[in-house]
Amino acid sequence: MEPTTIALGLSAISGIAGFSSGKKAKRAAQREAARQAREIELQRFQVREIATQQHLNRTEQYAQTASQNRAAAAYMGRSDRSIEALRRREATLYGRDVDRIRTQEEQEVANLYKEASAVRARGRAQAKSIKAQTYGSLLSTAITAAAIA
Repeated sequence: MEPTTIALGLSAISGIAGFSSGKKAKRAAQREAARQAREIELQRFQVREIATQQHLNRTEQYAQTASQNRAAAAYMGRSDRSIEALRRREATLYGRDVDRIRTQEEQEVANLYKEASAVRARGRAQAKSIKAQTYGSLLSTAITAAAIA
């Protein structure tokens, strides 16, 4: 067997092996990006749980304050406009706090989805880069093989 035939065969084998490993690396990059994105998206459940706990805490606080206000008004024997104004004020603050908790929750969840989307985009970009490198290597191998032949 001629040395050029052997070199040509080895070059072809090397190119095919590189192409195969490049395809595996591309799929691995895509799988890893998808896994990371899923983990980020799962954090939304933690965010929602924290927001629910904050909401429950604020509801308990509101109920305690309302109860204390009623008890104080009953003790003083008052039921005038100032007591009613305190009740309305506390209800307004409670509503505002709950709205803020929910708004913050939605913003954090939206940010998690954006982050997951960015991770997926990075995975696609990395996969494209690996694919380009693989095809470049295959082309280089073909050029080398053509030069040998």
